[in-house]
Amino acid sequence: MTKYIFAQMLYAPLSKNTSNATNAMTGLKGIWLCALTVVTLIMSSMPVAADGPVLLSVINKSTDQTVHLTDKDLTSLPQQSFETGTTWTEGTQTYQGPSLSSVLNLTGQVDAKAQIKFTAANDYASIVSLDLISNQYPIVANRIDGAEFSVRQKGPLWIMYPFDTFPDYKSESYFSAAAWQVIKIEIIPE
Repeated sequence: MTKYIFAQMLYAPLSKNTSNATNAMTGLKGIWLCALTVVTLIMSSMPVAADGPVLLSVINKSTDQTVHLTDKDLTSLPQQSFETGTTWTEGTQTYQGPSLSSVLNLTGQVDAKAQIKFTAANDYASIVSLDLISNQYPIVANRIDGAEFSVRQKGPLWIMYPFDTFPDYKSESYFSAAAWQVIKIEIIPE
């Protein structure tokens, strides 16, 4: 049905009694209306909580629990903060957010043999084992230097380790776990 409506808007026959300019404007209105409809459908399918847009969905496949978190939810959890440089940014910055461990625990018991899958807004996915996650690190950074950060800045959520504090974190396994633009975390049982 939706495809039919879009096709009608885009390809509706134009009157032969009108000028080319009028026909062009009518076609542009159809395209504009079609684009507006698509954006509206996409936006209406995104979860929104009372506190604002959902930034992160955490799914525990062992417990069948899903938690949708807003920025307010994330900032209400105990916060970690550290200064570090990364291979993807210039200089050092201060990253702040709740520990990943505290976020995962919101969905119930996490099996010690589970794997964690991070999915980013661009569909990048990284799967890591729990041995890369401690009670304190990494964090789900939602602030850089005290401010929220945009998608262009690898936000609004970035799995971050204190690379400069602990040299062991400067390895490929930890670098691949440091996913940015994270929108979904799945706890996958063994």
